[in-house]
Amino acid sequence: MGHKNRFVRLLGLMLCSFCLTCAIALPRTPAIAQQITQATVVEILDSDQVYIQNRKARRNSTAGRGQQIRTGRARVALRLNNNAGIRLGRNSSLIVGSQCVRLNRGRAIVGGPARGCVGSVVAVTRGTLYLMEKDAINQGHIKVLEGSVEILNLENIDEEPVSVAALEKLKISPEGTLGEVEPITTEELESILRVFSGLFRDFRLDLPDLDDFKSLLSQLGLSFLFSPSDPVRGLW
Repeated sequence: MGHKNRFVRLLGLMLCSFCLTCAIALPRTPAIAQQITQATVVEILDSDQVYIQNRKARRNSTAGRGQQIRTGRARVALRLNNNAGIRLGRNSSLIVGSQCVRLNRGRAIVGGPARGCVGSVVAVTRGTLYLMEKDAINQGHIKVLEGSVEILNLENIDEEPVSVAALEKLKISPEGTLGEVEPITTEELESILRVFSGLFRDFRLDLPDLDDFKSLLSQLGLSFLFSPSDPVRGLW
């Protein structure tokens, strides 16, 4: 009986060791984000031209899975059910999806743990701040301001994820082909923030991770971009 018990214990230790080795050897894949089931309108600026499924939206209006949020001459701030935040620029639209928020047109800034999609390309994050853009010829751009994202092509799951870190950018062709990851220079960052200024200024509610980005701008000598004492140059 004693020999049998020792054999069982030895076999158990061997199995535990084998499982631990396999766990360490498994490739690291992006974490599955909480499903996005709802987006709530929390701020509307400039005009009342915000629509959910082509119906006029107001503050506290909600869009469910599969529904479109569209702006005309308005900017809107959204809060997702997983506490991530999105600001949608003028003449822009997105679809609330279960696994991502899909930008159909225009510009958006995403803060917190929200997956954003441009076409078949999805940006996976546990919490960061990044910009999405889709232009008139369906060319997409993802520009990471703080943190990092993993870029996946849902139509080619065999491709390795592409990591895009803070102050890096990636271009996406209309066919979904990923460009090279490129750095964003200080001069280019200033230009980007001016182009996207409507997504930063005038909003009263902060985005998740926005304070960390403000600290980064201060370190880069660009703190004037969010100085309230400079109404012409200030974005915040």
